[in-house]
Amino acid sequence: MTPYPLTIATSARRRTLAIQVRAGQVIVRRPRGVSDAEVHALLVRKSRWIKAKLQLQAERLATEVEHSFETGDRFDWLGQAQVLTVQRGRESSLQHQPGAIHITLSSRARRDARTLVREQLLQWYADCALQWFTERAPALAARLGKRVSRVQVRVTRSKWGHCTSRAVLQFNPLIMQAPLPVIEYLLVHEVCHLREPNHSPAFWSLVAEHCPDYKASRRWLKEQGHSLFF
Repeated sequence: MTPYPLTIATSARRRTLAIQVRAGQVIVRRPRGVSDAEVHALLVRKSRWIKAKLQLQAERLATEVEHSFETGDRFDWLGQAQVLTVQRGRESSLQHQPGAIHITLSSRARRDARTLVREQLLQWYADCALQWFTERAPALAARLGKRVSRVQVRVTRSKWGHCTSRAVLQFNPLIMQAPLPVIEYLLVHEVCHLREPNHSPAFWSLVAEHCPDYKASRRWLKEQGHSLFF
């Protein structure tokens, strides 16, 4: 029995034993053949780290912004607050002007307004992110002597970006709320993985070459990234 929610996932594909702390619960991923006793021993060894992670997540949860998704609510765009206005009309639409996001909900829609507004915002951020990263990633990759096969966007709480072995770059569209230097850092980070598919010193040296102030942006994501979710 542990003082926190615990999930143990066993997989024949895994080669190592690992712990993940997410959303207030601890997840242990183990290869087949690893005993419960070995898992317990790992939890004991990592107890201080687990406690610190759980406390940090609890503090972040307490400071998360509760959105109403109604007129007057605020959502960021490139690090700047945008005031939301919501109205009913013939067709659903979203218009963005400097400092303002205007959403019209179809008068024929039967689902609750909060859900509809949230969906429109998520789709807008996704469309903007796909366009922004698609326009920039191939050129940066070419400077590294690499190519991008495809750019995708997907909302996930586990990571802000991902680079696959097939040169597919995936970005979390909610990053478009962050300050521009943070977005540019994420672009550089994932494109550099096309050459260095790890987080070795060579990788970070390559990142620094194309994003000299990357440490500040990386710190911002660690400390403020949770505030971008809604």
